[in-house]
Amino acid sequence: MLPEGHPAASGSVVRLEQLAEERWVDTLPGYANRVLLETALAGAGLERRLVVQAGDLPSVVAFVRAGTGVAVLPSIVPTHGCVTRPLADDVPPWRLSVVWRAGTPLTAAAAAFRDELVDRAAARRRPGVGENTRPVVAGGPGSLG
Repeated sequence: MLPEGHPAASGSVVRLEQLAEERWVDTLPGYANRVLLETALAGAGLERRLVVQAGDLPSVVAFVRAGTGVAVLPSIVPTHGCVTRPLADDVPPWRLSVVWRAGTPLTAAAAAFRDELVDRAAARRRPGVGENTRPVVAGGPGSLG
């Protein structure tokens, strides 16, 4: 995710190497998105300059929109006011899981919530992003991976 007018926004995809020297915005240490991104950066032998650590994903978007830096976020996160491009590098998939007690049927509301999560994830898939944004219903009763 890039601020409006960023030079990398003119391309069809972005590589982590292109962004390595940029100012970065991310979540706090230990957040799943950050752990996955740091794994990908380390695997590529890249280091980044982190200038803001936000407490939630929407705040990361606000800082990028304000021009503070760049970020890599799951496509399920609304990015209004920012430029998004698919990431050419392999980043481990970001998964959102919903669990419930085995043998207990979901209430209508819980089933609707699960279905909404899957539908929204599918609607936000971006061409060229690959497995990072594909909703997967995995396992048996009790999980949505």
